[in-house]
Amino acid sequence: MKWLASILVLGAAVYFLDWGVVSETLSKINPWHFALAVLIILPEHGILAWRWYMIVRDNTPMVFREHGRRFLISVFLSTFSPGSVGGDIYRFFSLRKDSTDPWLLAGAIARERVLGIVGFSVFYLLCYGGGKMKMGEFTWALDNPFDIGALVLGCGLAAVVPVGRACMWGIGVDFVASRPKLYDFCRLVAHGVDLGSGSWALRMLSISLIVCLLWTLSIYIIDQNVQVMESAGWHTFLVFGMVGVLTDLIRTLPITFQGIGIREGIFAYLLTIVGAPFDAAFILAAAAYAAVSLSILAAGAIGMLLPAATEADPAP
Repeated sequence: MKWLASILVLGAAVYFLDWGVVSETLSKINPWHFALAVLIILPEHGILAWRWYMIVRDNTPMVFREHGRRFLISVFLSTFSPGSVGGDIYRFFSLRKDSTDPWLLAGAIARERVLGIVGFSVFYLLCYGGGKMKMGEFTWALDNPFDIGALVLGCGLAAVVPVGRACMWGIGVDFVASRPKLYDFCRLVAHGVDLGSGSWALRMLSISLIVCLLWTLSIYIIDQNVQVMESAGWHTFLVFGMVGVLTDLIRTLPITFQGIGIREGIFAYLLTIVGAPFDAAFILAAAAYAAVSLSILAAGAIGMLLPAATEADPAP
């Protein structure tokens, strides 16, 4: 069904796009810039593998190479599942027998998701604030998706710590503690939203920001010859940062296969708000996500080619 939805969305795009603009935009994409974008995105999978290792190593004591190998395979598997949950399922079942606590292993997967969203939110708000300062406009409008995004992500960030503390409190309540399944579920949630110590959270946030930066930089590089926006320089980079974050968050909705069609449409629509032509922005989005897909294929191939490690990590 999701493949069908993707085909229908892409079919609609083929019908409505101005193919003169599409042809012109495609001719402007520099193959070397596209290849450079793929190379820029590729390291993010290794960086995220390290973040996953830092999150899970206390629960599942394996050497980094083994955790990294399985993470790269999970990145590839996530491509073929709604909401990118295929990789999460693979990691859970492949690590469960080596885990000290399966519930906390599931919590570690949730924690990685939460940390990713926190990183996305902080990066978006930095780009949003920088863009407002660059333009010298500090107004807010309910009909502006960028303003709404800032409000929603800001509220989400503000709620993370209180939710985590509420979950930790709930574990100690007698009603919860006396019911094993409810108690384990609450532990999973509490672990999932736990940001850890200040220094640890800062390291995890730094990793997320680097990944967001690489993704935005890849879009910016592909656009160097296309130039879908009249403005250039840092303002364009900040806009791409906001658009990239919002699109990636929305495309996780299981509507089409990996958000194909939806992601390009959302990406292009958001850019039209700042003056970009829809047709050219749609092709820029398609090129950017093609670069992501190639990096995922490469990451999956690396994970599958790496030999499995059997040595346990003596000091996780």
